[in-house]
Amino acid sequence: MNAIDPDRLRGAMAAMRARLDEAAARGGRPPGSVELLLAGKYVPAEEAPALVAAGVRLVGENRLQDMLAKRAIVGDALTFDFIGHLQRRKVRSVLPEVRLIHSVDSAELAGEIARRAEGEIRVLVEVNIDEMSGDDEAAFATSSDPAEAISRAQATRQLRLAILRLPVHYREVVVLCELNGLSYDEAALIAGCPVGTVRSRLSRARRMLIERCKSLLAPGRAEGREKRAEGSYPSPLTPHPCLG
Repeated sequence: MNAIDPDRLRGAMAAMRARLDEAAARGGRPPGSVELLLAGKYVPAEEAPALVAAGVRLVGENRLQDMLAKRAIVGDALTFDFIGHLQRRKVRSVLPEVRLIHSVDSAELAGEIARRAEGEIRVLVEVNIDEMSGDDEAAFATSSDPAEAISRAQATRQLRLAILRLPVHYREVVVLCELNGLSYDEAALIAGCPVGTVRSRLSRARRMLIERCKSLLAPGRAEGREKRAEGSYPSPLTPHPCLG
């Protein structure tokens, strides 16, 4: 692998930062509000000083040993996030070394992090929002009523979109408690707030989702969808069982 040229890397990062700031401005966000993280997977530890010289401050690693090797060379000059799949048996070792875990992809992993964390730990929860999940496909393939299977798949997609449009604090508790099955105590540890706050946010989020589901079922909108479908199955949206 060629050695890192700090000047070239600094220029590339400046160009990317300009693009990020332009995109942020289009979304009504201030410059610098979107973080730029460098993935360090293929950067050997001995090149860590070149990253620092180029102005890199935030690095994502998916291997604990690579992260520790870079830290041994540059100390606190770099801040690390964990960006790969995190095995539960490595949670204890990873937590003290990182600012943020990007890839919490199961309730079991979230629970392990909650148990091992000695203070506040920031995480990003990974949610599959494919238009049709494996469960949707299986339901369609085995259903004796294709219209019902299509309707349920469409309702699931609408619910996913409604969850994504929730304000971030409400979306967070829905993902943790309803989609990943965490207890209120576990969700509170991950979200960094009291259990009572988790309960109130979840209650408010449920009401918001139910109202949005009802708005999609308004007569005028339902008729418009059927007309646009030109004879295809209508797509009524029913509240998800977790919102009952």
